[in-house]
Amino acid sequence: MATAFGQRVTFFDRATFSWPAVLAGVAAALIVQVLLTLLGIGIRLIPVDTSTVATTPVGVNWGSLLYWAISWIIASFVGGWVAGAITPPGTGAAHGLAAWAVASLILIGAATLTPASSTSLAAKLLGPTATSVTHLDALTRGANDRGTVGQQPAASQQDIESARRSVGGAALASFIALLIGALAALFGGLLGSRTGDVIEREARVMR
Repeated sequence: MATAFGQRVTFFDRATFSWPAVLAGVAAALIVQVLLTLLGIGIRLIPVDTSTVATTPVGVNWGSLLYWAISWIIASFVGGWVAGAITPPGTGAAHGLAAWAVASLILIGAATLTPASSTSLAAKLLGPTATSVTHLDALTRGANDRGTVGQQPAASQQDIESARRSVGGAALASFIALLIGALAALFGGLLGSRTGDVIEREARVMR
């Protein structure tokens, strides 16, 4: 497919695929996500929950989830744009999508490998879904330890079922946000590739 500049666009070309460009996009996406997460915590759109098993909230903070989704879409677009801007002309889409995939794996891995805590920054980077899973796990453990000396009062079965429904809803919303993030990274890669091509053409003219 040819662009307005006569440049042929190729989704993937093994000969011109650049991992440094992908890693640059990953770094940009993660930095933007960290900055927006810290901003969300600072302005209290992302709550820092220090509740115990007995006081663990069952529902999902949908305002926090919406903020995380928008933050991730923005971060994905920026990462895709950076990856596309420094790639060979016409290959920005694949580089942007690859940057999104690697950044997503890093976030999921960080949230999985860090200690299970709803107050950890890694959990905040992955969104309220990670916190909801932590809460559900805490409620389930509390129910299994019912009657143990020294344990806090266990949650009721109704609370556990409500928590499971909340986790399911949050997981579905996160799935949609991740898919939209992939599209944003794809578009960002295309736009970045065209922007890089324009800058390169202008530099040649100035020479």
